[in-house]
Formats: sequence, structure tokens, C-alpha cells
Amino acid sequence: MNRRILLSAIFLLLLQFAWGQIPKTMSYQGILTDTTGNPVANGDYSMIFRIYDVASGGAALWIETQTVNVIDGIFNAILGKVSPLNLAFDKPYWLGLSVEGGAELTPRTELTAAAYSLNAAAGGGASWNLTGNSGTIPGTNFLGTTDNQALELRANNKRALRIVPGVTSSNLIGGYSGNSITAGIEGATIAGGGDIAMENFVAGSYGVVSGGRGNEAIGALSTVGGGGQNQTRSLYSTVGGGSLNRADTSHATVSGGTHNIANGVVSTVCGGDQDTASGAYSAVSGGKDNKASGSFSTVGGGNKNRASSGFSVVGGGVLNEAGGENATVGGGQRNMSSGFASTVGGGFENVASVGYATVPGGFQNRAAGDYSFAAGLRAKADHAGTFVWADANFSDFVSTAANQFLIRASGGVGIGANTTPNILTIVQNSATDPIADAWTTYSSRRWKTNIRSIEGAMEKIRRLRGVTYDWKADGKHDIGLIAEEVGEVVPEVVAYEENGIDARSVDYARLVALLIEAVKEQQKEIEELKGAVKALSAGIQRQESKSVSTAHK
Repeated sequence: MNRRILLSAIFLLLLQFAWGQIPKTMSYQGILTDTTGNPVANGDYSMIFRIYDVASGGAALWIETQTVNVIDGIFNAILGKVSPLNLAFDKPYWLGLSVEGGAELTPRTELTAAAYSLNAAAGGGASWNLTGNSGTIPGTNFLGTTDNQALELRANNKRALRIVPGVTSSNLIGGYSGNSITAGIEGATIAGGGDIAMENFVAGSYGVVSGGRGNEAIGALSTVGGGGQNQTRSLYSTVGGGSLNRADTSHATVSGGTHNIANGVVSTVCGGDQDTASGAYSAVSGGKDNKASGSFSTVGGGNKNRASSGFSVVGGGVLNEAGGENATVGGGQRNMSSGFASTVGGGFENVASVGYATVPGGFQNRAAGDYSFAAGLRAKADHAGTFVWADANFSDFVSTAANQFLIRASGGVGIGANTTPNILTIVQNSATDPIADAWTTYSSRRWKTNIRSIEGAMEKIRRLRGVTYDWKADGKHDIGLIAEEVGEVVPEVVAYEENGIDARSVDYARLVALLIEAVKEQQKEIEELKGAVKALSAGIQRQESKSVSTAHK
């Protein structure tokens, strides 16, 4: 039977072998036909395979005989499964084939590059084995290109990593095959991520997009950590993650959140929603729709707060504004500190509008004088250096002159006392008694009615008793009156406990009116006695004169 091979052999390296494993094998496939070109009959055929280092003639370097099954003329043989393929594969080789003891078919088939990967498996070629190579030299052996072309790695025939050469530093593009970098930049990295119509993109040298999708690192040395549709637009700017965030200026940072913008030099937005840090070195920690537009200004959080001047601070709350340089609003709602170094601690609708003014909190308080202080409910410190504190009565309490200390306390003021039955209560038996240059009492007839003179003042005085005593609290010796006794005589000057029975104190100053009337009564009695004495003296003188005249006669 005359037979010939009409199709050149197809060689495929079987990749199951590992470093140093023997034998190595190689797949060979062909078509066996008769002289008319028709496939030979199906069956098993004896085949002799030979490898030479010349295209014709010469001695075979390797020989193997196999029985090979042929179906429809097609056969497959695994070369090396009988006799090991122990050739070096470091030069050109040709394969010869004989069928059923016949002459070797011509021409011999030259082995293609696939076979030479066997040499690489032995460490003698330029290819890499799937299970690793040994004997490599760093800097000499490498996986890559030498012709200034990019190197691509694919998964499922889709680009997964592209390494683009640069002048000094290569660019790495991982993830979605549509991710890209601007031509001509250096050292850029897209670590992964990206999607259809949401590609990641780097336009600045040494810029980085770590992942996510639709992210852009436009500024040189800028970084987007992840998230979606974030942008870094300037040198050293950073967006950590989140969505739709922008770091627009040098060294600006947005850590996360959504729709945040850091567009002041070295500005920071930590998170939140729709926050903006536009002042140099400004910061917004979080919250929603907050803005730090002054240099070194800060908004801690909350909603719709504004720190609009240098070094101004809003801690949180809603609709607060620190508009003065070095001004502070701690929190609350609708508060404003617009004066230099002014402060509103919190509360609602409070205003510190001038330098160093302070409102600690409360409702609708106003510190409108330099160094003024307003607290409570609707306290208005409108003059420099004034202190105004207003109680819970819903009305304005307003200063009238500079440097006033004003208190509206309808429940009384206590000094060292936490019960205030009077408008001013000072702790009993204090270590030092209160002292003042003067103490005056309102007393105009404009505020009085039913005015009458005190009657029986002298009798009332006679009924009072001055005593000496020792205080139970500290043993201090003292003099005075007994309130209960005074109350029985002059109840108007005695204060009682809430039960209306137990006497508490005596208003000594008001006893002056009683003493005045008593002195007047006494003086009247003295005048009357003086008149009587004078009349008696005159009568005695007249009697004596009559006696002398009678004696002379």
C-alpha cells in the first residue's frame, strides 16, 4: 500500500511536565491518505518516528515506534511516551515518519517553535514554564517586552492587565479593558475596577486609581482609593472612596461620603454629603451641606453650617454660621458669631456680633457690645463690657449703658444660697459679712399710696427687746433682735418661711422709720415736760418773791 502524509504535522507541547521531569512529550497530528488522496481505511498502523538535525540524510538522533489508531485518515501521536525526548532542542530539528515498515515519507517536517519550549522547560531557552523556572538570573531572565511595546495579560481573552512602558517608570492598567491612562505620563497605576461606560482613568504622572468605577486621577501624584465617579484634579490630591467626590486643589483630601468637594489648598472633607472645604487648610468632618470657606476654618458636622472667616469654627448643629475671624459656634440652630473672636456656645437664634462677645446658649440672646455677655432668654447685651442674664420670662431684657452687670431673676438671686425667698439672698453666717460703700432703697412717693404716719411708735419700741446671743451654726457671738418677737410688734419688717408661720429675718433698716416716730413722740413728751417744768419754775419764783416782800414789811 502506498501512503503519504499530505498535511504538515501540528506540534503542541503538553504542559503537564514540571522542571526536570523526564520523559518530556510532544503532540503530533497528521492525515494519512492513499495515492489518490483519499483517507486510508480506519484501523491501527505501525509508525516509526525519527528526529534529525538535518532536513535530509544524516543519522536519526531519536527514534520511536508506536501503533497509532487512524480514523478517517486522521491520527494523533504522543511523541516521547515510549522513548524519552532527551534532545537539547537548542538547534533546528526535523521529524521523519515511516508507516507499516515503508520508506520514510518526504520531505521531513521541520519542528516549529512550540517544540522548543521543551528546551525552555530544561532552563535552556527563553520561555517560562507554567510551574516555574529554575536557574534564572534576575535582570537577565524576565517576562516582558524589549521593543517599547506594552505587555498585556488576559483572562478569558479579555485584557486584565496592561503594562505600558514609560521613559523612567512604567504605567500599570488593571481591571476593565476600557480603563486607560493619558499618553506620555509616567508611573500611573489603575489597580482594577472599571466597567462599561464607567471606566477608570489616570491623566497625571504617578497618579493612582485603586479600584471602583468611573474614577479619575487627573492631578500628578493624586490618588483615588475606590468608590464611584470620584475625581482628584490637582497635585497630591486624594479621594479615599465614596461617590461623586472631588479633591480639586493641591494636597486636598476627601475621605469618603458623596458629592463632597475639597477645593482649598490642603483642605479636607472627611465624609458626609454635599460638604465643601474651600478655604486653605479648611476642614469639614462630615454632615450635610456644610461649608468651611475661611482659611483654617472648621465645620465639625451637622447640616448647612458655615465657617466663612479665617480660623472660624462651627462644631455642629443646623444653619449656624461663624462669620468673624476666630469666631466660634459650638452647635445649636440658627446661631451666628460674626464678631472677631466672638462665641456662641449653642442654643437657638443667638447672635454674637462684635469683637470678643459671648453667648453661651439659650434662646434669642444677643451680645452686641465688645466684650459683652448675654445668656438665658432674650438677654440683650448691647453695650461694651455688659453682662446680661435673663430668666425664663419671655421678653427682652436689654442693657442701657456700658459695663453693666444685669440680672433678671424673678425667683430671686442667691449668693452662696440655693433658696431665694427674697430678690437677693446671701448665705447666712458667711465667713465675711457683705460690705458696701452705700446701700440705698427705693422710697419715692411716686411708687406709694395710703401714706400715714406710724402711730404708737414709742409703745412699739418699748415692746421690742434687744438681746445678745450666739449663733448655733458656728458659735459666733452677736447682738440683735428676735424675729418672732419683732413680728408680734412690727410684722412689716419680718420675713417668714413659706408656711407663713416661722419667722426668718428682720429688716433692721426699716426699723429706722419706727425709731424716728418714737423719737418724735419722745421729743414731744420731753417738750411738754420742759414746758411744765418751766411753768412750775415760774410759779415757784413768783411765790418766793411774794414771801420776801411780806418779810420786809
